[in-house]
Amino acid sequence: MPEDGPATKADLKSLEERLTGNADALEKRLMESMDALEERLTGSADALEERLAGNADALEKRLTGSMDALEKRLTEGVESLEERLTERMRDMQTEVLRAFHDWARPVDIRLRHIPEIEERIGLLEERVGRIERDKQLPPH
Repeated sequence: MPEDGPATKADLKSLEERLTGNADALEKRLMESMDALEERLTGSADALEERLAGNADALEKRLTGSMDALEKRLTEGVESLEERLTERMRDMQTEVLRAFHDWARPVDIRLRHIPEIEERIGLLEERVGRIERDKQLPPH
């Protein structure tokens, strides 16, 4: 085909065939590139998923360890508090009993000199006996 002259049907047909061939080759290269890119992305996604799963497992182990340590510390703290409270309650009981005993001695001496003392002493002995029996009962 001359460069300056008008294009013939054969020239156009030849151009169409070349363009179709180029388009087919371009489409084939594009499809190959897309397939390669898809494979790379799939591989990257799989690797990322594995890393995330590994990180999740490690995080779960760390959290479990932290929770176990916290539970242990809380349990020890509660046990320590319980021991201290029990000791303080026993100290308070002892103080109350000593105060009651210190109060009861002079009252007992005064009551022995009052008429009908035997009746009053009997009532006091009954009260003390009830208190002692109540102390011997197992706690509910």
